[in-house]
Amino acid sequence: MCKDQLSIQFRSVILPALIILLSGAKLAQADVTQTIQPTVNVYQSVAALENDNALRPKEGTIAVVLGYRYPGDGGGGQFFFSPSDSRKANGGTVLPVRGVEGGRWNRIYAGSRYVTYFGATGDGKTDDTAAVQSAVDDTPDGGQLVFPLGKYVVSGIRVSRPIKLLGEGVSKWESHGAELLAKGNQAFVLAFSHESDTVPGVALGGEISNLALEGGGHALSEGVFVGLGFSEVTIRNLEIGHAIGNGVRLQHWFEGKFENVFFNSIDASHSDAVFFIGPIILKNLAANVNNLRIYASRFEGNFGTYIKSDSRANLDIFVLSNCKFEWSGQTWHAAEHFPLFDLDAAFRVQIFSNSITQFRFGRNYSPILTVAAGSGSLPTSRGAGIKFFNNDFSGLDNDTVLLDSRSDAVAQWTNNTIMDSSFSKKVGSESPRKNIVMDDFLKYDHF
Repeated sequence: MCKDQLSIQFRSVILPALIILLSGAKLAQADVTQTIQPTVNVYQSVAALENDNALRPKEGTIAVVLGYRYPGDGGGGQFFFSPSDSRKANGGTVLPVRGVEGGRWNRIYAGSRYVTYFGATGDGKTDDTAAVQSAVDDTPDGGQLVFPLGKYVVSGIRVSRPIKLLGEGVSKWESHGAELLAKGNQAFVLAFSHESDTVPGVALGGEISNLALEGGGHALSEGVFVGLGFSEVTIRNLEIGHAIGNGVRLQHWFEGKFENVFFNSIDASHSDAVFFIGPIILKNLAANVNNLRIYASRFEGNFGTYIKSDSRANLDIFVLSNCKFEWSGQTWHAAEHFPLFDLDAAFRVQIFSNSITQFRFGRNYSPILTVAAGSGSLPTSRGAGIKFFNNDFSGLDNDTVLLDSRSDAVAQWTNNTIMDSSFSKKVGSESPRKNIVMDDFLKYDHF
């Protein structure tokens, strides 16, 4: 171990233990008869502490562990012996005591939990599913779970309570903090799922920040991120990408906000959409999604419909603004045909101040926006109120922009700027054409 590592260990582990020891000594001076003198024992790993069958700890015994598997791996810390604790050991904050029927080792920490407390490695090779899931399950409502920099290989992590997941480091587009990396084909990488087969309960709160959810090029049947039965969740500084299937899939989701999220290299051509609002496979909950907002995010190099609400989704109040949509113009899947935005059973929608560029090959992306249309879609019972305004378009093919309105849906297309594109505005073929407003175009032939 180098000098710097020894210095860090002294400051972060040994020095605090000495402070505890000195504090006990001061108390002993005040009342020798009532103070329990702490005993400090040092171990190389959590396993070494758990397997010490020679130690017979008493109340006040302190154990200093230098690492979870080895010194300096982030899983070390200080533990105290509690003789009256009978909780189930969880491998991270509560440890068993070898040879002692009652009592537990309790980790000493304040504030956030770390996944490394439970043995997560983040080395990009080890399967960290069990360790990360244990850390998630141990974090109480409103608590914060931290992922140090690294790649955590997982087979799907499920969060059932409103907690905060935080990756260390700064995340901005491709430069992100910690990664959750899919281990092979699976249902999802991460799910905020509070589900019930009988009563559609909702968990209130939660946050995900500074993380990357990576599909690893695998096929995910439900999505890279799944949201089911949550309200008031904030998702920011996140990368979601490199998967076959949905990027995000939401059902029974309320007051949700996605901010500064990068959707990258998702092939949704044989699934629902890069961002899908609608029923999740084999789930028996209501499909309502209300007050969904996507801000300052980026969709780049994906394929298939980018944002879609299913006819059963009942999407009400949806704001999409200040986002960038870009396609690199690949010719693969050239015979397939997708709308960029496909909004069915959607009400009170505002799409504004976005940049939409390089969606060439009109046979792939035409129309840009479909409203309350599609085979078998249910008639809406009220005006949809779709407002599409102040958006910038460039690098589009002819007839790429089309509005198709059916039932009593109302679509307004105003003050959009078209640059460097051959363009023809069209409406759907239903007769009579109604409730469509398309005006105030600012068109330029070149940048």
